[in-house]
Amino acid sequence: MTLYYYEEMTMREIGLALGVVESRVSQVHASAVMHLRVALKDLAARGTFDRTPPQGAGGSAALRVQEERRAGRRAESRVTGVKEMGGKRNGNGRGGNG
Repeated sequence: MTLYYYEEMTMREIGLALGVVESRVSQVHASAVMHLRVALKDLAARGTFDRTPPQGAGGSAALRVQEERRAGRRAESRVTGVKEMGGKRNGNGRGGNG
């Protein structure tokens, strides 16, 4: 989920990085989304989302800083051609020495 949504990798790229076929990445992604939906429905049914977060906790500012850091890493990896997971990109789209 992190590679797909935060690192903006395609399912094909994720498959290559993890050594599995693209269809398996898709299956795992679909399963994870289904589990998240069930969990969110359960939380909503218990009224967990009705609570407002405490004011002044700094949570939103911390999230903004986190997102800015992620955006900077993504932009940097695109410019340098180096994956965050390590290794330089080679002609076959894989990171590392392979």
